[in-house]
Amino acid sequence: MPRGWLKQRGSPAGVLESLNMNWSEFFSMGGYAFYVWGSYLMTLLLMGGEVVLLLRRRKLLRHQKRSSSEFRGK
Repeated sequence: MPRGWLKQRGSPAGVLESLNMNWSEFFSMGGYAFYVWGSYLMTLLLMGGEVVLLLRRRKLLRHQKRSSSEFRGK
Protein backbone atom coordinates (compact mmCIF):
# COMPACT_ATOMS: atom_id res chain seq x y z
CA MET A 1 0.00 0.00 0.00
CA PRO A 2 1.30 3.45 -0.80
CA ARG A 3 2.17 5.89 1.93
CA GLY A 4 -0.76 7.92 3.13
CA TRP A 5 -3.19 5.28 1.99
CA LEU A 6 -5.64 5.94 4.80
CA LYS A 7 -5.38 9.70 4.26
CA GLN A 8 -6.20 9.26 0.58
CA ARG A 9 -9.33 7.33 1.46
CA GLY A 10 -10.65 10.05 3.72
CA SER A 11 -13.43 9.11 6.12
CA PRO A 12 -13.89 5.67 7.70
CA ALA A 13 -16.71 5.10 5.22
CA GLY A 14 -14.17 5.53 2.42
CA VAL A 15 -11.94 2.94 4.05
CA LEU A 16 -14.85 0.50 4.22
CA GLU A 17 -15.62 1.09 0.57
CA SER A 18 -12.03 0.22 -0.34
CA LEU A 19 -12.37 -3.12 1.50
CA ASN A 20 -15.15 -4.18 -0.87
CA MET A 21 -13.22 -6.47 -3.20
CA ASN A 22 -13.81 -8.36 -6.37
CA TRP A 23 -13.65 -12.06 -5.44
CA SER A 24 -12.38 -13.16 -8.85
CA GLU A 25 -9.44 -10.76 -8.47
CA PHE A 26 -8.80 -12.12 -4.99
CA PHE A 27 -8.74 -15.75 -6.16
CA SER A 28 -6.59 -14.95 -9.21
CA MET A 29 -4.01 -13.35 -6.87
CA GLY A 30 -2.73 -11.00 -9.52
CA GLY A 31 -1.57 -13.83 -11.77
CA TYR A 32 0.15 -15.78 -8.98
CA ALA A 33 -2.88 -17.91 -8.08
CA PHE A 34 -1.35 -21.20 -9.22
CA TYR A 35 1.70 -20.68 -7.02
CA VAL A 36 -0.21 -19.32 -4.01
CA TRP A 37 -3.08 -21.83 -3.97
CA GLY A 38 -0.73 -24.66 -4.91
CA SER A 39 1.43 -23.77 -1.91
CA TYR A 40 -1.60 -23.80 0.37
CA LEU A 41 -2.70 -27.15 -1.04
CA MET A 42 0.74 -28.74 -0.63
CA THR A 43 1.01 -27.44 2.94
CA LEU A 44 -2.42 -28.82 3.79
CA LEU A 45 -1.59 -32.22 2.25
CA LEU A 46 1.77 -32.48 3.99
CA MET A 47 0.39 -31.46 7.39
CA GLY A 48 -2.50 -33.89 6.98
CA GLY A 49 -0.07 -36.63 6.01
CA GLU A 50 2.00 -35.90 9.10
CA VAL A 51 -1.09 -36.32 11.30
CA VAL A 52 -1.93 -39.63 9.60
CA LEU A 53 1.63 -40.92 10.04
CA LEU A 54 1.66 -39.92 13.71
CA LEU A 55 -1.63 -41.69 14.35
CA ARG A 56 -0.36 -44.84 12.61
CA ARG A 57 2.86 -44.76 14.62
CA ARG A 58 0.88 -44.33 17.85
CA LYS A 59 -1.30 -47.32 16.98
CA LEU A 60 1.75 -49.43 16.13
CA LEU A 61 3.50 -48.54 19.39
CA ARG A 62 0.40 -49.40 21.41
CA HIS A 63 0.16 -52.72 19.61
CA GLN A 64 3.85 -53.46 20.23
CA LYS A 65 3.52 -52.53 23.89
CA ARG A 66 0.48 -54.79 24.27
CA SER A 67 2.26 -57.67 22.50
CA SER A 68 5.41 -57.38 24.60
CA SER A 69 3.44 -57.26 27.86
CA GLU A 70 1.45 -60.39 26.87
CA PHE A 71 4.67 -62.17 25.95
CA ARG A 72 6.16 -61.45 29.38
CA GLY A 73 3.01 -62.68 31.05
CA LYS A 74 2.13 -59.41 32.74
